[in-house]
Amino acid sequence: MANEPRDGWDIFDIITKAAGALLLPIFILVASDWYTTQQKNSDYARLAQQKEADDAQRNTDRVTLLLTHLASNNPKERLLTVHFIEYLAQTKQFPADLLPIVLNSVNDENVEVAHTASHVLTQAVTTNPELAKSVERSAETSSETKKTVLKAATFSPGLKQAIDISKLQGATTQ
Repeated sequence: MANEPRDGWDIFDIITKAAGALLLPIFILVASDWYTTQQKNSDYARLAQQKEADDAQRNTDRVTLLLTHLASNNPKERLLTVHFIEYLAQTKQFPADLLPIVLNSVNDENVEVAHTASHVLTQAVTTNPELAKSVERSAETSSETKKTVLKAATFSPGLKQAIDISKLQGATTQ
């Protein structure tokens, strides 16, 4: 048997066994690498989604807590809360959910709270142009918001540069 001449099928058998022995580990390597990459991408997507959910929950909790303090009868507590919102605006952590709260604080019975809220509004719309557009649209559609924004502009003249106050004033005089 050892000295028998080999025909084409024997040679084909030897070549396919050798190729299989070489290609099988390469295939396993490629398949495991692809699987690992898919798992990493899935983990990254899951972590990003979890972070987004955690951020949303944190902002919701923050807004709820701030609402509690702004509803206080104590003007010092309201002022301290507005100062904290100012800090959020300065550090570019101002969530858009706080915009109605700040606008409402501009109309606070305590002048110091109202004045500080006006500066917070100016800071927030200056650092976030999308927020400025939102305030403009809201002021154009709501007369109450328009009055609030105009009042804020008297307390904080910088607001006139971030929002087109002249357009709002023109709409008031018509």
